[in-house]
Amino acid sequence: MNVIKTEHTYEISSYYLWTDNTTVLQWIRSHSDRHPTFIANRIAEIQDNSDPSEWRHVPGRQNVADDASRGLQLANLDPECRWLNGPAVLTLLEEFWPVDIADPQEVSLATEVTSSPGVNDVSKDSLHE
Repeated sequence: MNVIKTEHTYEISSYYLWTDNTTVLQWIRSHSDRHPTFIANRIAEIQDNSDPSEWRHVPGRQNVADDASRGLQLANLDPECRWLNGPAVLTLLEEFWPVDIADPQEVSLATEVTSSPGVNDVSKDSLHE
């Protein structure tokens, strides 16, 4: 996002960032310190470089980013394909875009932190004698 904001010379009035992962969207819209360190660091970076309100949900069927990982062949990349042009819904006015998901404060976050104790095998006899 920073590259787009800093490297382009034209004025962009608003940004919209899309994900089909509702859990990630909820994480982005919540406090990063609620999550395990690995997730919290990535969420904090996203929040530092974008506003959580800029993030929107796109239903999986409309997520064109998945096309390449689901077998879209180079030969099928014609100028009209959705992978190059984005989902058709984005050519409509914003009021016709997919409905955003609920406020993450109302939705239970599905973060599970588990730990397993280390097991040390200590024996009296040395294996190297």
